[in-house]
Amino acid sequence: MSRGAALRDPDLAPTVRALPVDNAAFSAVLGQQLQRRVAAWQPGLSLAGVDASGWNAASDIDAKWPTLQAPGAWEARAWPMSTASCGCASASS
Repeated sequence: MSRGAALRDPDLAPTVRALPVDNAAFSAVLGQQLQRRVAAWQPGLSLAGVDASGWNAASDIDAKWPTLQAPGAWEARAWPMSTASCGCASASS
């Protein structure tokens, strides 16, 4: 059923009017919901202007990290406990 046909149905029209009109509007609504959830979870952390589209790219910050052979513990492999040696940001920064 098309949006227009649903809007002509008196039972469906109120619900259809409350929905985003297209994919761009739907995406905007999801983005707003995400912003509210982030704000509730971690006040002061802004995602405005953040482009997360390449979060899983091979060039991500972990691309140069060594591979852990599993099963096993990184401590037993003499891996550094300090984040300074891996180029990572520390938890306190």
